[in-house]
Amino acid sequence: MNVFDFDNTIYDGESAVDFFKYCVKQKPSLSRHLPRVAAMALKYKTGKVSGRDVADFGAYMLGILALNVKDLDKALDGFWERNASKIKKKIIALIEPGDIVLTASPSFMFDRIKDRMMGADILSTEVDIKTARIVRLCYGENKITEFKRAYPAVVPDNYYTDNFNDMPMIMFAKKAWLVEGTKITEINIAQMH
Repeated sequence: MNVFDFDNTIYDGESAVDFFKYCVKQKPSLSRHLPRVAAMALKYKTGKVSGRDVADFGAYMLGILALNVKDLDKALDGFWERNASKIKKKIIALIEPGDIVLTASPSFMFDRIKDRMMGADILSTEVDIKTARIVRLCYGENKITEFKRAYPAVVPDNYYTDNFNDMPMIMFAKKAWLVEGTKITEINIAQMH
C-alpha cells in the first residue's frame, strides 16, 4: 500500500490556503485575514508549527468560513473548477485503488474531488464546519494515529511527501519519497535512525 500526502505532493500548493484566497475573491472583506493566513502557511511550510498551532489556526479558519461562506458546496465547486489543474498528473498517476491520501487538509476539501483520487481512500483532518470545530487533527504524529485507526495492522510500503513536517510518517513507512514539484527522490530512512 502506498500513502500520499496531498498538499505540495499531489496538489501544487496548499489547497486550504488556495481555497481561502478563492473565498476572498468572492468576498473581499475577508482579505483582512490574509496576513495571518500567509504567516501561518510560511511557518507550516518551514516546519515551525506544532500540532496545537495547526489545530488553533484550523479552528480560526473554520470560524471565518462558517460565518462568511453561506454555500460551502457551491464555493468548493467553483474552487475546484478553477484549481483542479493544480493536481499533478505525474503524481496522481502513481495512485492505485487501495492506496491512501493522508493529509492535514480539512475533510470538506475532498468532497468534490474524491473521484479524481484514483480510488484512494482519503484520511484528512475531520472538521465540523457548522460548529467551527476540528473533530480529529491529521497532522504530525496524528497522521500515524489516523492511519492506524483506519488500518490497524498495516505499515505503508511507500510514503510520498513534500516535506519533513511528515517525519513521523516518513519513519513509519517501509520507504519514503520526497516530492519536489514532480521530481521524486527516495529518502534514506536508514540514515535517519
